[in-house]
Amino acid sequence: MSILAYIWGKFQGWIIAAGAIITILATAYAKGRMDQKTVTTAKVNEKRLDDIQEAKKVDEEIKKLSPSDVDKRLSKYMRD
Repeated sequence: MSILAYIWGKFQGWIIAAGAIITILATAYAKGRMDQKTVTTAKVNEKRLDDIQEAKKVDEEIKKLSPSDVDKRLSKYMRD
């Protein structure tokens, strides 16, 4: 038991400093992960909004076309 007490007494400052550094690094890592998740979520939401707006534009454009124009446009995407 006296060996452990000696080791603790000799290296107590270094052990506490190492623990503090590990805690700081773990906290910084966790914060970075949370920030990245927020950024990624914002990008995904922005992309979704752009896609919805583009789909709305296409739908409005199609509604304005006559049936024959719709058929012509659709024929570009159809296989024979």
